[in-house]
Amino acid sequence: MHYRRHLNFSEKQTFSEDTWGVVNHPCIDEEYEKIFGLNEETIQRCVEGIDILLPKKWSVTAAGSKNNYDHYERGEYLHIRDYQAAIAIVEKLYPEYSTAIKTFNDASDGYYTNMFVMRKDIFVDYSKWLFSILDNLEDAISMNNYNAQEKRVIGHIAERLFNIYIIKLQQDGELKVKELQRTFVK
Repeated sequence: MHYRRHLNFSEKQTFSEDTWGVVNHPCIDEEYEKIFGLNEETIQRCVEGIDILLPKKWSVTAAGSKNNYDHYERGEYLHIRDYQAAIAIVEKLYPEYSTAIKTFNDASDGYYTNMFVMRKDIFVDYSKWLFSILDNLEDAISMNNYNAQEKRVIGHIAERLFNIYIIKLQQDGELKVKELQRTFVK
């Protein structure tokens, strides 16, 4: 579990969100856990019969971007050549993902923050797919002159790859997905 970001497992999914699509809360305490359903019973009820729990999609237009590709390209500490290298690796290793790549890049929203709960078999498949790409990517890009923020490139790219993976799963068949609000502890 992330120390400051969580999914809102409660039945109420209408809390006020900021520009980044998250519900802000001052601290983690009993009230926070109760409001957002952070207990075993509520979480179990929420995941029942679901293949993947995802954060609510967030629109990159809120940050002034026109689509997901543009959003990466505009990122202050991001280099589009790194994302392009990742896409080239996906297209080489997994050419069947090319439609999902285009769909994600052209879309104005996505699942951001690398937050999810998956059925184990899907998680194992996703992990194998993701790390086969990231292993190749680490060899393909140079971070020698990157500052601390720029060195987070792999996480930023993994966030985009997650969306591509989900789109491909949805294109391939029936997938029971539930979207939840994200919370952020200040």
